[in-house]
Amino acid sequence: ALEEEDSQPRHVSQIRRANQSALPDSEQKTRELIEQSHPTSIARLYPAYGSLPKTRVDLICTWKTTTAPTVMTTMTTQTNVHGQLHLPGLAVRPRMYSKGCPLTLTCVHPSSVKHNFGRKKKHSNNTEGEEEGNYINPAKVELQVTIRNRLVENTVDFEFALEKSVEFEFMGSESFVWDALKGGDELTLPLTAIIPKPGVYNLQTIRLSVKNSNNVILREGETEETKSIPYLFPLQWMVDVKDDPSLP
Repeated sequence: ALEEEDSQPRHVSQIRRANQSALPDSEQKTRELIEQSHPTSIARLYPAYGSLPKTRVDLICTWKTTTAPTVMTTMTTQTNVHGQLHLPGLAVRPRMYSKGCPLTLTCVHPSSVKHNFGRKKKHSNNTEGEEEGNYINPAKVELQVTIRNRLVENTVDFEFALEKSVEFEFMGSESFVWDALKGGDELTLPLTAIIPKPGVYNLQTIRLSVKNSNNVILREGETEETKSIPYLFPLQWMVDVKDDPSLP
């Protein structure tokens, strides 16, 4: 009966489970984490497990557009135009060195928030009750920031800091130092932005300063005695905060 069962064709999921059960525990956990990643992420497209994880990729971008007939051309019908862009040798997972920042910075946050700000605070010189200044009930916007070490075989020491903003504040610690973030590891931390009034805000005010070591190539004008290299990320974490008096 067992021989007859073994001779039957197996489903793809059965084969996958059998292969995963034969893997070492560490590699199986890595596979499980990768499967939880976004389908278009580097972790899913170019897994880090195995003896030779991919560090560089060759990317081909294809595009297509349709041109409509115009009075400036002799075309009388629509035309499909195709093209390709080849990007060879892109470094997606450097092993030990990085010309840029060895850390990546991402954030999960809402794009819009509705909040009941209440009435505005009255100015001390305002005797007529005209509404001025900030509202009495500021909004709180939750963020989840992830810092990842891009280097595969080196640790990174860095300092995290929040730049001051005149438009809003952050609740909690504004800076800390993290030693020896391992290659490929991530550090996730929650943040809460205090928004005083309705408006559109860019919540990205994070600065990362990487301590100079063997995992960072010195830039022009820097020396071995440089304590750290600061990086400001050209990211925009935009959130539209709206006042909704109907909310409690």
